[in-house]
Amino acid sequence: MGCKMPVASFGVIPPGEAESDWGSGWKKAALTWHDRSAAISSEAEHLAYRQNYMDLDPTYTDKYGDPLIRLTLDWTPHERAQGAMMAKIHAQIAKAMNARLALPNSRLLERYMVTHYQSTHVNGGAIMGSSPDRSVVNPWLQHWKVPNLWVVGASAFPQNGSGNPTLTILALTLRAADGLVDRYLKRPGGIA
Repeated sequence: MGCKMPVASFGVIPPGEAESDWGSGWKKAALTWHDRSAAISSEAEHLAYRQNYMDLDPTYTDKYGDPLIRLTLDWTPHERAQGAMMAKIHAQIAKAMNARLALPNSRLLERYMVTHYQSTHVNGGAIMGSSPDRSVVNPWLQHWKVPNLWVVGASAFPQNGSGNPTLTILALTLRAADGLVDRYLKRPGGIA
């Protein structure tokens, strides 16, 4: 796209319009295209699948020798179909806007890679639920098997919608605090 981080949000420079990816050639093209280009984007959900999970890495450890968390995750045909559908809709929008050039998402069908930004809303790891057979924490974010352990954060979500989860995490944190103070401290044990 002719635009590198940390100024990627400056604008889209069509291929071949900049003399280089940086420096004076990039600056000239960026000034030419800053108000003549746009990006069309969409967000979709990534559902929970058994083949996507976290575990303790058998090889890599932290500075204390404890194993690091390993993420095993990839897109499924469902996410790839969503991406292909959205790419078609984006192309229709660009055509309706009389766009001179519409660049497709070249990474649409690639594997999920943590080294390229694809999403920061991948959640899970300590799923919240109503049964210890199918979840790690109860609706109060209290661990089913270790009643004095509370897991607060987006790890409780089996998946996340397209919006930022911050307010939902805050609401669940307040719920966990209420459960801890109003129930658990008065009568320690499971509060499901």
